Amino acid sequence: MIITCSVCGKEKSHLAKGMCKQCYHHCYEQTHKKERADSRRRWRQENPPAMIICSVCGQEEPRHAKGLCRACYNQRYYQEHKEEYYNEYREHGEEIRKRNREWGRRNRDKTRAYTAKRRSQKNNAYCDLSAEGLRQLMAKGKCFYCGAVVNLEYDHFIPLTSGGLTTKANGVVACRSCNARKHNKTPQEFLTQLTL
Repeated sequence: MIITCSVCGKEKSHLAKGMCKQCYHHCYEQTHKKERADSRRRWRQENPPAMIICSVCGQEEPRHAKGLCRACYNQRYYQEHKEEYYNEYREHGEEIRKRNREWGRRNRDKTRAYTAKRRSQKNNAYCDLSAEGLRQLMAKGKCFYCGAVVNLEYDHFIPLTSGGLTTKANGVVACRSCNARKHNKTPQEFLTQLTL
């Protein structure tokens, strides 16, 4: 049956509630986000990915595509499509940078968590810090070392260079000044320096 969709206003075949199939599914997804996310999470737990030996790196990883782990597949895909990315960036670079800056301002916790995770990976350190965990940590609202309440950021209590991990348990809130001055000192060394 052809109807005029009550959402998009186009003439399409009817699915339910006066909406076309596309609009109905979109509305359903929006109103049932939590249930759908829980369902997908349960499914992933009950159906773990098949483990394979990656044909490139030789690591045992969850199978992604073409007999490769996710990292090797992504790297190969990027190499094969590098020119397309460069062309896209050349044509729309300013728009892309603007969109990324705006997203970063709207999602400071995600940006900080991503930066912390990336830094941990570079140092081959464990990271389980999520945006939500970082948000809870930052809610403390003052610098662990000096008590300042502005320019706050995540600080590794035990530095990465001393074997510290990027976790909520190893994180404290520090002002930018204290975090920069602490650098890779242990908390005891830094607090001793502050009292001198």
